[in-house]
This record gives sequence, C-alpha cells and structure tokens, in this order.
Amino acid sequence: MAGAISLRANPGAVPVPDAYGLNESAIAAAAAHADDLADQAYEILKTNCFDCHGAAKRSGLDMRTHESLMAGGVNGKVIVPHEPAKSRLYLYASQSGSVKMPPPPNEKLDEDDLKTLYDWIVSGGSLEGVKAAAAAAKSAEELKKSEERPIKQAEREYWGFKKIERAPVPAGSRA
Repeated sequence: MAGAISLRANPGAVPVPDAYGLNESAIAAAAAHADDLADQAYEILKTNCFDCHGAAKRSGLDMRTHESLMAGGVNGKVIVPHEPAKSRLYLYASQSGSVKMPPPPNEKLDEDDLKTLYDWIVSGGSLEGVKAAAAAAKSAEELKKSEERPIKQAEREYWGFKKIERAPVPAGSRA
C-alpha cells in the first residue's frame, strides 16, 4: 500500500491520504493560514478531546495548551510538526488503525475536521497563536503556583487541618 506506515503499537499499515500531498508548497500554503487553522483545530480538540485530555489528563495528556500538547502524554508526543503521517493525534483521530479516538461509542470526526487537523499539523501543529489556549496556559500556571504555595501556620489552625480525635462516648443512663 503506497503511503503507509507501521507503528509499534499498531502493527498494521495505516494509510496516509495521498490526496493531501506533503511537499514544500503544501507546507508553505498551510503556514500562510496557520493562525486560522490553529483556531479551528483548537475548537475541534475542545469539542472532541478535552473531556478526556483536558483537566482529566487521561494517559497523562492535556491538549488545552500549546506546551502541554507538545509535551505529549505517558505514551509520548502526539504531534510531529509538519508530519501528520507520524503524528499520533492525526492517526488516532482518523481511526485508521486499532486505536480510535474519540473512542467508541463516540462518532469518528468528519472529513472536514480531519482535513483541518491534517493541514494544521502540516503547518506546524502549534497552538501558540490561539487566545483560548494562552488563557488556559495562564490559568494552569496560576493553579500550579497556588498548589505550590506553602500552608501558613495561621491557616493550619483551620479545623480541616486538625488531627481527627475520637470523642469520648457519653455515659448513658439506664432507665
């Protein structure tokens, strides 16, 4: 099969759409409208992926920010910039192999959404220009700072930080 690759996790061949053709002119054309593609891709990811790969971080993957998306999850990176055929995000979303995202019983993404993701990865797969992703990164950074803040002694006086002690059993009266 022309244009097929093999993955360790999926020993079967995964077809790569020949119709999209990956060459220098395709990369340049996709880069020309990369910001629009990034906004569209973010909306596709938000609609179809964030329930599991947002705050829940299933498989350690958070797709809400550029940094976390590029870092990948416990199974490694999900985007190889400019190479959708090597990007697990595209391969799984296209449901060509044994791993299907979003998982059943959810519907496969429509062809327009897959084409948008494909073109977005060809253009670099970056969310850096997406305002919603930047806002998510900022709120995640603020949350991390608040989690790292040490608890002050005065705050430890709050009842929720006190050691639980069993109350004495009241003496009952026999009637």
